[in-house]
Amino acid sequence: MIQDYSTVSLVLSGIMPCVDPVDYVDLFGLRRDVATHRGVSESRAKTLLSVALAGGSQEAKWRDLIDEVDAFVRAEGLHGRPVKRLGSLLKVCDPDGDGWVVTIAILVSIYMELRRLPLDQGIDMWEVLCSYRNRGLPVIPENDKKPCVKGWPKYAYELPTESEVSRWRRMRFNGIGLVLGPASDLCVIDIDVRERFDGRDVWPVDPKHPVLARTRSGGYHIYYVRHGKRGTTWLGDGVELLGDERKVTLAPSGGAYRFLNQDWKALPSLDLGFRTLENERPTHRPNNRPPGPLTDRYVAGIVRNKAAAVEGERVNTAVSFVSLLIHKGQRDSDKIRDAVRAWNEKNDPPLTDEELEHRVFGSIGRFIRKLDG
Repeated sequence: MIQDYSTVSLVLSGIMPCVDPVDYVDLFGLRRDVATHRGVSESRAKTLLSVALAGGSQEAKWRDLIDEVDAFVRAEGLHGRPVKRLGSLLKVCDPDGDGWVVTIAILVSIYMELRRLPLDQGIDMWEVLCSYRNRGLPVIPENDKKPCVKGWPKYAYELPTESEVSRWRRMRFNGIGLVLGPASDLCVIDIDVRERFDGRDVWPVDPKHPVLARTRSGGYHIYYVRHGKRGTTWLGDGVELLGDERKVTLAPSGGAYRFLNQDWKALPSLDLGFRTLENERPTHRPNNRPPGPLTDRYVAGIVRNKAAAVEGERVNTAVSFVSLLIHKGQRDSDKIRDAVRAWNEKNDPPLTDEELEHRVFGSIGRFIRKLDG
């Protein structure tokens, strides 16, 4: 299955640094050389691009940045344009000297020109899937992170057969999923990096970890030798242990997933250290109140400080709010409903009562049972 990807996305995905370097102040001092292509080699363009991305990622989400740069390169026809014209283009589009998107777009175009890359290129996702499978990894086809095959958790315990893989060639898919478990002997720490929390505060990311990947949303997948836990284990805000019968998306799915390090032979076992696993949590965990009713004033403060959700994230944010209240000790279902409804009024538009009942409030009993065992 040939999947067309923007070369811009693939270039950016392959160059994006693992951590944001502090020193990128000399980038703009070299703009004249970059814009006029004087003395800029492929390796130099790649280094400058990595530095520019690190600075720009402080201002824009990774996926949005890729989309902006991609659109800019296409609209301006940068690739294949005589390099001497890029200087004037930079002055027109970036007169203040602080346009990250324009800077990165120009660097991408230079890098593509030096490597003689087309604007778009095709990737045979089935061939990539086969290469993973031939390395002993139980992989499955997926579309936008959704598995294309039924009963996929079985591959936690066995590799897909050659006949199964052959049948998958007839499918249309744009991604590859790795099923975790005994067959792969792998588990993954999933780090979420979002506006409301940063999982790196709970689980720092070592840029030298042997097998480390960047996700489409800007988070991280940290691979370890299997820990033996099944399902998902919460380790803190934005941090989960993905165990047996869970899956992760592999590069180059969507043109945005990428490995930063791939030294599979040096993969360590998972050491949770002081961290408490979900089924081993004490009754009273640090920073959590003991189970029992919260005062109305205390809950009102939580509601007041919780920001509204963007459209498309309202349900997930509401469910996480339910989880937050329960983890803080609330066990009164009616009080939880009232708090979520009060917070929901901040959303534009708010969730309907029917959406709250069918998609949010059903999690209350489940979370309480899960926590209290």
